[in-house]
Amino acid sequence: MTAYGIYEANFTESPTSDDIFGHGTQVAFVVAGGMHVLGEKAGVSPGASIMNIKVIDDEGLGSDESIILGIDKVCDLAEVARKNGLWPTDDMCPNVINLSLGGEDDGDEDNPVRTACRQASIDYGLDVIAAAGNSGPKMTTIMLPACDPEVVAVGAIETAEELVIWEKSSRGPTVQGETKPDFVLWGTNIEMASHRMDDEYVTKSGTSFAAPMLSGLTGLLWESGRRAYGEGWPFRWTQVREFAPYISTKPQGSPVKKDNAYGFGLPAMGTMLGQMVSERTPVEETMEAFPVMLMMGMIARMAGGML
Repeated sequence: MTAYGIYEANFTESPTSDDIFGHGTQVAFVVAGGMHVLGEKAGVSPGASIMNIKVIDDEGLGSDESIILGIDKVCDLAEVARKNGLWPTDDMCPNVINLSLGGEDDGDEDNPVRTACRQASIDYGLDVIAAAGNSGPKMTTIMLPACDPEVVAVGAIETAEELVIWEKSSRGPTVQGETKPDFVLWGTNIEMASHRMDDEYVTKSGTSFAAPMLSGLTGLLWESGRRAYGEGWPFRWTQVREFAPYISTKPQGSPVKKDNAYGFGLPAMGTMLGQMVSERTPVEETMEAFPVMLMMGMIARMAGGML
C-alpha cells in the first residue's frame, strides 16, 4: 500500500538521502498512498513505482537547467525501456512525469522547459502533468510549464462534496491565449506524510497536490483497463482531453466547454473505472482502436458521473 522508489537521480546540489524541504515526500505520498480526503483514508494509486528525480533543492528552489535535465533523464529511461522491449507496467518503464512546480509564464513557446515537456510527450509518449499554480483568483496566472498546450495542467477544488474551485487555484487564459487548466482535482487540506518522521503527517493545500492526484489516478485506470483488455492496453490523459467534456463534471451553471477556472472539470473516475471493467471487447480491437472506439463506447453512460 506504499510507494517505493525504484530509481533515483539528483540534479541539484542538495543530497537525496534526506528530504529537507518536504515537498517531494508529500507529492510522492499523494501519488501512491494514504491521503486523507473527505474524512476517509484512501490511496490514490497503491503500490505505484516512484522514480525520484530530484530537481528542487533543500530551499525549494530549482533552475531551468535542473528541471530540463530531470525531464531528459526520464525520457532516456523511457527510451531504454522501449529498446529493451519492456511492457509499460515494468518498474523501469516510466509513463508519467509529475511536475508539482512552476514559474511565471513568459509567453515564449520556445522556452526550454516547455520544449523539454513537449518532447517528453510527443516523442516519448509520456504524460506530462503539472500544477496549474496557486496565484488565483487572478486571471492569466497559469504557471509554466502547465501553460503549454501539450502539458496537462491541473487546478484545485475545495476538499468538499461541492465542486467549488479553490480561491488560490490559478486561472487562465495563458499569456498566449490558451484555455487552462485542463482538469481540477481536490487540493485543499490534504493530509500527507511528513518528511520529518515516518509516523508523522502534515496537512497542506495547493495545486502541487492536485496534480499528483491525477498522476496517481492514471495507475487506477491502467490497472482496471489492463485487467479487461490485456497488458498492452494504453492510457494517456493527453489523448483523453479530446473526450474530456463527456467524462468530467462541473458545478451547475458552469460553462459546458473548457473554461479558465475548472478546465474540463473533475474527471468522473468512478464511472470511468466501472465502465472499463464492464466493457469486454476483443483485446486486439481495443488496443488498435483506443482511444476513439473505447472512449466513444463509454460516452453514453459517463456524462455527469461523480468520483
